[in-house]
Amino acid sequence: MKKGLHILLLLALLFATVACTPARKPAPPTVPPGGSPTTLPTNQTELNKIAKKIAREAAKTEKVKRATAVITGSTAYVGLDLVAGVEKSETDRIKEEAANRVKSAEPRLKRVYVTTDADTVTRIRHVAEGLAKGRPLSSLMRELDEIKRRMVPKRK
Repeated sequence: MKKGLHILLLLALLFATVACTPARKPAPPTVPPGGSPTTLPTNQTELNKIAKKIAREAAKTEKVKRATAVITGSTAYVGLDLVAGVEKSETDRIKEEAANRVKSAEPRLKRVYVTTDADTVTRIRHVAEGLAKGRPLSSLMRELDEIKRRMVPKRK
């Protein structure tokens, strides 16, 4: 009888210990040996900083006067203002080089859309300015959908 009582008491103690143990915190984001995370942040302020960084990188492309970028999810939309006198035949090479620069600067991006179309570049700039002013991305989705409709990915 005493042995059964001891076993019951031991089981009750074990159950109480397991029930009162706090749950573990989730593991931090995976960081590969290179030191940078494998996914982009979801915080719009952080995404805006990354977008400015990739715009600066795209602007380093020869014959690009200015670049503007917006990031949604793992996709970057990059608008390029080219210097005057660039021939139409050169624009594809410039867009490809800019996309490669962007992808190298931010390897976590899955898709990079690049355009030199003046109207689409203006739309990208409008969205980037709205996000910089703190407007929520959801309020700019119609504009982003129109931008996406007009663009073809340059780098996957």
